[in-house]
Order: sequence, then structure tokens, then C-alpha cells
Amino acid sequence: MFFTDINLITVIVAAVISIALGFVWYAPWFFGSTSLLSSTRGWKAYVGSAVTTLITAFFIASLLNSIVVLGLSGIVMAGFVVWLGFMAPVRVNDYFYGRMPRGAVLVDLGYGLVSTLLMALVIGLFS
Repeated sequence: MFFTDINLITVIVAAVISIALGFVWYAPWFFGSTSLLSSTRGWKAYVGSAVTTLITAFFIASLLNSIVVLGLSGIVMAGFVVWLGFMAPVRVNDYFYGRMPRGAVLVDLGYGLVSTLLMALVIGLFS
């Protein structure tokens, strides 16, 4: 069912991979001056990010356990749909209402897509 049979180790591994990707993605040397989102808020930002990433990974696992996913392409499509339906609209609204620079929004959208696809792949392949 929805919250049963979730492999928590796989969820944690997927979240750790996503967090590691974030450290690289938002490093000043990766996108250079385009990376306008590097945090200067200290450890609270990292803890908050880790918690929200774990929640995201858990719900991706819940989704993948609740639907019929056929093969690698099905896992990738599920991850893409999660990003497109839930994550991308929030980031685009940040651009319109939060007055984030377009470059920062594009960097964030790219990270969200790659991160969500990686988490879906890890959870879908190893659960």
C-alpha cells in the first residue's frame, strides 16, 4: 500500500546522493557566477535541506510503491512527472513572485530535475 514496504535504507541512500549532488551543483566552481543560490545561512540551511530531501525521497518511494512502474523508462518517467508536477511549478513561482534572477531559477530547476531523477532511479532500482 502507500506507506508499506518502503525500504528506508534506499530512501536514505537516495537522499544522501541528492545532497551530495547539491554540494557539487551549487559549488561556485560548477556554474560560476550563475550559481546565485549558494547558501550563507550556516548549518540550519544544511539541516533543513537534508530533512526536506529525506521527505522528498520518502514520498518518491511511496509513489513508486503505489503505482505500476515498468522498467527503467517507467522509473525515469515517474521521476520526471514528480519534478514537472510538483517541483518545477514552485521554482517558476519563485521567479515570478520571489524575484529570483532567471539564472538562479534555471540552476535550481536543473538541480531539481537531476536530483529527482537520481532519487527515483535509486529507489526504483534498489527497493
